[in-house]
Formats: sequence, structure tokens, C-alpha cells
Amino acid sequence: MKYRELQKALKARGLKSHGTVADLKARLAESEGISISFTVPTKKGFVYIGQGDSNPAYIGLYGYTFYLNGDAVEVEEPFASNLRTNCHFKEV
Repeated sequence: MKYRELQKALKARGLKSHGTVADLKARLAESEGISISFTVPTKKGFVYIGQGDSNPAYIGLYGYTFYLNGDAVEVEEPFASNLRTNCHFKEV
């Protein structure tokens, strides 16, 4: 179903009709007594530790921003496997 169709079906049942498509589908399924589960991709945290003396203060990689010795950044698994082999990053 498209977003507008989901909204129309929920309004017909007297339910809230705003939110993401996933929210609307779950709300509609719940009203019909159907259970829907969503899987969330696992994430791993990495810290940019640099290497040597002249490291930048931050680096942008795979759409994420890592600060030198900053907080751990959670990345999705395809990127985590690449960062594990990079000596500039430490997995936490």
C-alpha cells in the first residue's frame, strides 16, 4: 500500500494516520490483529585513533564523521568490516 492509502485505511478505523510508512503499516496490522516485527541492523562502534603525529582533528568516511580520540561512532556492518582492517580505527 502507498502512504496515502495507509492513511485512508487508518482514518477509516479511527486511528492516527501520521508517521512513517513502517509506523502506519504496524498500526494497521495491529488493528487487524496481525503481528509485524521489524529487524534493525546491528551496529558497531569505532573510535578514530589516528596514527603518527600529524592526524587531522576529524575525518569523514562512509558518511560518518569521526573525531580524533572522540566518542565512538556506531556504523552498520558493511562499513564495520572495512574499519576493522584499518589501523586508524579501534572497535569498542
